[in-house]
Amino acid sequence: MTGTVLAPYQPTLDEGLRLQREGIASLERHPWLERARLAAVRLCELQGWVTSDDVQTWMRDDPAPHPNCFGALFHDKRFVATDKTVVTTRPQGRCRRVVVWRLA
Repeated sequence: MTGTVLAPYQPTLDEGLRLQREGIASLERHPWLERARLAAVRLCELQGWVTSDDVQTWMRDDPAPHPNCFGALFHDKRFVATDKTVVTTRPQGRCRRVVVWRLA
C-alpha cells in the first residue's frame, strides 16, 4: 500500500493576506497543532490508522483554535495517506468522505 506525503501548505498571496487578517497565518506552527499531531500518532500506534474525526474526538477537551487546523493536521512527514476513505462521523461533515492516514 502506498501513500502520498503532502507538501507543507503554501497559501497564495491573496489567501495568505486573508489568513493573516483572520489571525491564522501560522497554523502550521501553532502549539495546538503539535498536540493534535501527537494525539494522531498515538491513535495510529493504538489502532494502526487515524482520521481527522478520531483526532477531533480525542481532542474534544482541547478545542482547535480555528476549524482549518484539521486541514493542516496531516501535513507532516510522520503521516501518509492510505488508499482508503471513510464517511465522516461529524454531522457538520454532511456525510463527506475523510482520508484514512497511517504512520510513515
